[in-house]
Amino acid sequence: IPTSGTGSASAMASRLRGSTPPLLGHGSKSCRSNIGFGTTIGGRSVVPVLRRLGWDPAELFLEYATRKSRRCDIACCPWDDKENEYSDPHLVIEAKYQGKGFAGRKGKSRSLDQVKSYARELGARVLAITNGDCWLVMVPRKGPGGWKNAGYIDIKFPLSAYPMERIPGALRAKRLLTRPR
Repeated sequence: IPTSGTGSASAMASRLRGSTPPLLGHGSKSCRSNIGFGTTIGGRSVVPVLRRLGWDPAELFLEYATRKSRRCDIACCPWDDKENEYSDPHLVIEAKYQGKGFAGRKGKSRSLDQVKSYARELGARVLAITNGDCWLVMVPRKGPGGWKNAGYIDIKFPLSAYPMERIPGALRAKRLLTRPR
């Protein structure tokens, strides 16, 4: 599986549709092993997307500990060559079961509130919630006021129905999920 973040959004989506799960590596930074984690999401859907967007498996931490002793599903911590260590999370992800929606009863999403609090506690610059097919990406609002929607990707539809390269929100989401240089 190539790990480059280059290429058009359409090419990425077509490659992702046929991806097989890679072996998931993780470092030693406040995380548990991937055993017991919903591997259908973590291993089969989320990790290949992140790898194609430039993330090294060693930079993906499952069940990453927050300051309040909770654990977010996935924290993406870029390796800092100058400091010779992993930086704080750039991106935190809440992974839901394949095909499940994000909103709960009456449009409220406990999962979204959960990942927002993780991102706040960890100082992440980007958060995402995904069910493996759909990715909602958010960034902090300027000034007080929490988080705002920044983009959305749905990789389960055929490219003819969902031409990602012509959808600004999908391109923005792809850029935000891509590993920073």
